[in-house]
Amino acid sequence: MNGRIRVLIKPAVRNLVRQYRRNILLALAMALGLCILISASAFSEGITDMMFNKFMSLMCGHVEIAVRENAAVQTDVIRDRHRFEKILRENAEGIKEISESISVWARVLGIAKAEGMVLTGIEPEKANKDRNLFKVYDGSFDEFISDPQSALIYKKRAVNMNVHPGDYIHSRFNNIFGQMEAVKYRVAAVLETESMFQDMAVYVHQSTLKSQLGLKPHETKRIWMYLENPLDALKFAGKIHEKCAPHTALYTGMLSGEKNTEIKCAAAAPHPGFMFTNHLSIVSGSYNAKSKNGVILPDGLSGRYRIGDSVSYTYALKYPNREKSGTTLRLRVEGFYRGIDSQIPLILLSPEVHYAAYYANLPEAPGETIEAYFKPYQEFLAKEWILMRRSSTTDDIIVKYSQLNKKPWKGHAVDVKTMYETGTQILQFQQAIDKLIYIAIIVILFIVLVGLNNTLRMTIHERKTEIGTLRAIGMQRGDVRTLFMLEYMLLACAAAAAGLLFSVLLMAGLSAIPIDGGEIGSMFLNDNRLYFLINIKKIAAFTAGLLIITAIAVFLPARRASKMKPSEALQQYE
Repeated sequence: MNGRIRVLIKPAVRNLVRQYRRNILLALAMALGLCILISASAFSEGITDMMFNKFMSLMCGHVEIAVRENAAVQTDVIRDRHRFEKILRENAEGIKEISESISVWARVLGIAKAEGMVLTGIEPEKANKDRNLFKVYDGSFDEFISDPQSALIYKKRAVNMNVHPGDYIHSRFNNIFGQMEAVKYRVAAVLETESMFQDMAVYVHQSTLKSQLGLKPHETKRIWMYLENPLDALKFAGKIHEKCAPHTALYTGMLSGEKNTEIKCAAAAPHPGFMFTNHLSIVSGSYNAKSKNGVILPDGLSGRYRIGDSVSYTYALKYPNREKSGTTLRLRVEGFYRGIDSQIPLILLSPEVHYAAYYANLPEAPGETIEAYFKPYQEFLAKEWILMRRSSTTDDIIVKYSQLNKKPWKGHAVDVKTMYETGTQILQFQQAIDKLIYIAIIVILFIVLVGLNNTLRMTIHERKTEIGTLRAIGMQRGDVRTLFMLEYMLLACAAAAAGLLFSVLLMAGLSAIPIDGGEIGSMFLNDNRLYFLINIKKIAAFTAGLLIITAIAVFLPARRASKMKPSEALQQYE
């Protein structure tokens, strides 16, 4: 068969050349269609790449762990970042980077006016490493690296506030305790604005901003993880979410009163909405869930303490520092309870006292042995946090947080998100573009199908005498069919090669033209130019589709031509 095809290639090429005008027009139409498909697809891929990798990943990372502390205050703060960073490292592969996200909405005052902006913390070492991402319009980037009280601001906001390198900007924002902070930064450099998202940011040193927000070294606002392959974000997010399941918020320490010896015991709080029952009942006094310093003790301690006594509870910190290795709570005995086992030394705090102490001074982990010891009480006790359900869309995230804000929850709520849920609108935008591309594919391929079919019909009609002569001198039907198939497959291959070349030239030409897209238009531009991202798989699919459609369009007319009887073909010609 290969030998027969080699024999037929020469006449096939000769026939294409002989009818070169018609074939050139047909090939150009096919090449133009393929060029449009490839260019439109590359533009769509480029927009998606920019929106996710240039904007969304900078706004929320590939995978984000966020913790809402006290839903009513709506403060994002992670009290034990090392624990969550460990969960990320142990449950994901191909990790490029795990970083802290420190930012806060602030009112920033320049010389002329004030603007609402986002103070964003950045590590000087990382900024220096990625300095090519920061295009300096005026000032010195090195001064920002060396001065911890300096800032980087984008050009448009700098113009609006009439500030220049060397000037001071004054900012006001709430720290994690809800207190107003007033801080000034010296503008080290003004940056070129590339998008409306960047324009809102003021970059400051991360360590400086953490301190001003009241965050300790082991605390952070949010944690972001970047992967080598961003498409793995959804796969790992589910596993990470499972590993974020909370333990009982239990910690151990020493209880002491004015006239009593110290007693080693554990402290916890009943879970929200807990009602005392026969399994856990009040013997004397009362339990007030909103008490600011109340504690109820097991009835086994009723001989040592009385209702109204002032007691102290001291426990070790998970992250001790030079100032202290532990902390002490000043409590008031409000009652006694009878539990499942009166010998288990467990004191119950009100949620107000418990969560304020637990998060502000993170206790040392109790260990598996102690957790097992207090296992009979686990169903009654509050957890470290609420693990929020995984979301599927941006709208779902909004609904989820709206529901959380209505809960009288004083503790933490942990959420695991990826940029794909946060950027649902971007995905929808890309899907809309892809639908348009698919429609274009159908239309272009249909035009190619009809054009090829009609062209081949005309060619067969004009070449009846040739077909009759070939059949008369002994050419088989299969060879006649193969000859026509070969002619147009060669034409399609030439058109595909031309289409690839045209698309490369078109994309190179368009991407070389500088465009002033304004704030919104800049979202779709890379360095003020159109951005095309070539997807080899899609190019291969488009090219294969063109060849397949060509084969389908040519097969039936070629088959009919091969069935012509020599006598009929020659007779019709005469």
